[in-house]
Amino acid sequence: MGTVTKVVVTGAVLVAVAVTLSLKHKQIASMEGYPADFDPKAPAPEEPIPASYESSAPGLPRLVALGAGRCIPCKAMAPIRIELRREYAGVLAVDFYDVWADKEAGRHFEVWAIPTLIYFDASGQELGRREGFISKRDILSALRSYGIDLKRTGNP
Repeated sequence: MGTVTKVVVTGAVLVAVAVTLSLKHKQIASMEGYPADFDPKAPAPEEPIPASYESSAPGLPRLVALGAGRCIPCKAMAPIRIELRREYAGVLAVDFYDVWADKEAGRHFEVWAIPTLIYFDASGQELGRREGFISKRDILSALRSYGIDLKRTGNP
């Protein structure tokens, strides 16, 4: 291999590395709306595993979250789901399915991207869905837009 070829190949490799690092930095830096204390390298908090695809609390409005334990936006939403589950106990069912561990859950809920949130009314009728990271404020706003005005029951 000639000197010019070596320089061109080395330059191309350096450019590829620089682009990769830049994109990785942009991905981490673009965590707007994520909880301030979120650490993408930390493991996701434990959440209850639903026994079935039916609501964990029939007769209540339901928020179904589908994601995966190693998905960064999914992990960022875990504390939000846990807070919602605690703060609205008895008035909102919050169920999480890890579609990497339970592939059937993704098929059952017809999910194409994670994270996905699906909003259901108290009768089990789907009201809407959204993909990507969603802040707690935006989740509560979406519930209100669907006519579900929740009253806190647990600790904030």
